[in-house]
Amino acid sequence: MADSFWTDVAVDPKRSFRWIFRLSNLVDQWLVRSVKKPSFSVGNIAHQYINHTFYYPGRVNWNPVDVTIVDPAGSPNVKTGNDSARSVLLSVLQAGYKFPNTRTDSATSISKEKANTALGTPILEQIDSDGNPIEEWILKNAWVESVDFGNLDYGSEEMVTISMTLRYDWAELNVGAALTPVRL
Repeated sequence: MADSFWTDVAVDPKRSFRWIFRLSNLVDQWLVRSVKKPSFSVGNIAHQYINHTFYYPGRVNWNPVDVTIVDPAGSPNVKTGNDSARSVLLSVLQAGYKFPNTRTDSATSISKEKANTALGTPILEQIDSDGNPIEEWILKNAWVESVDFGNLDYGSEEMVTISMTLRYDWAELNVGAALTPVRL
């Protein structure tokens, strides 16, 4: 029977509190409060033959990633301040959205290229107890799909958070001390 982290003190399991999520074009990494790791599902196709149904694997669909960030009070200047709400809204404006103040504003739309550029490349890195990377997920062609700027409540002392959903085409996984890509 192979040793496991239950019996081998040199083996340390990955921990859910040891991670860094980089949204370099949007907010500082220390503002990210929680993030859902990438996931996917494989569709299926049913084929009926006489009294039987046989299933075959279909397309791989990557599921959106949910991110929660803290919205600190800071300077409204994005380049020097820490206003997360402003940064998130600016990324959507940089993607091509315009407030419909004039007739011509309604004719513009968001493009995937601009949305990718505005967000940058999100990278989720799990780290070991010494802070070294042991797993890295890179979200490819990511863009902001939805944003919830949070709730306000006189009866709460919680920090204001912003919830975002990021849509992406696929995620690449790199593992190990050298962060080797997972490939066949």
